Amino acid sequence: MHLKNSATFYQIENMLKELPSNIYLKDSKGRYIFATHYWHHLEHPDDPEWTIRGKTDAEIRKDKANAQKAMEADKEIFKTGKGTAYTIEINADGQREFLEIIKQPLRDENGCISGIIGLINNVTERELLRISLEESAMMDELTCVYNRRFFEQYTASLEKSGKYPVSIISADCNDLKKVNDTYGHLVGDEYIRMTALLFRTNTTIQHKGRIFRTGGDEFVIILSETPLNEAENIIKQLQNEAVHFSVKQKNVSISYGASCLENKNTSFRKCLDNADKQMYKNKSEYKKNQRNPL
Repeated sequence: MHLKNSATFYQIENMLKELPSNIYLKDSKGRYIFATHYWHHLEHPDDPEWTIRGKTDAEIRKDKANAQKAMEADKEIFKTGKGTAYTIEINADGQREFLEIIKQPLRDENGCISGIIGLINNVTERELLRISLEESAMMDELTCVYNRRFFEQYTASLEKSGKYPVSIISADCNDLKKVNDTYGHLVGDEYIRMTALLFRTNTTIQHKGRIFRTGGDEFVIILSETPLNEAENIIKQLQNEAVHFSVKQKNVSISYGASCLENKNTSFRKCLDNADKQMYKNKSEYKKNQRNPL
């Protein structure tokens, strides 16, 4: 039926382009029929005549992992007849962005799926706020390392998903009570902060480790893909670097213990207990030496 005043496909497409969201259509083969916007994540030549029409995600997306994810989601829609929604992260051209993808099946007059209609929203601001709030909930306010709450969450999944070997360093500040009694708790807090800063500035820990404050002056460092001998070398590095971290002319002093999860059959709790025992033994030796100096 010909309607004199009906909008043409071209007119509808132009109207949709005025919306901030990217709206697109795909055919039954997963090829684009049109898209209202060409975002910068696409791989296309600087050709004003270039078109997305007839191309698949694998052909146009720079991020091939997300292209594969998009095509798998499309296949699932054609298989089940159900729409889907998910958020992807893209790091392209020096930008970190998050896109919300919403897809629904298109059906013909017989109820058969003939294509997909999709909507892409840029939700970067929302996702960065969410991540910031989540990270704030995971961080210890005093030291800017992970807190006890996240330690429990992280270690609960470590045995299943850890990159072995995983080494554990148990660390405890020496002389904190003396610092508190001599200078007050504010200086004691600074002593704890300086200890955390020592850990945070170690380059190996930065690349492989996660630092947790598990108690008042107690820390645990978890190092992925790190054998025990490397963890022991890191402890030596920290002991050498401690001379650069001081409060009231007193260098931070820390007792350490280390243990290693060789594979998924090793108990994390047993490994942590071994590191703690070694740390407390070293702490006892330190106190003994302080009472009986040479």
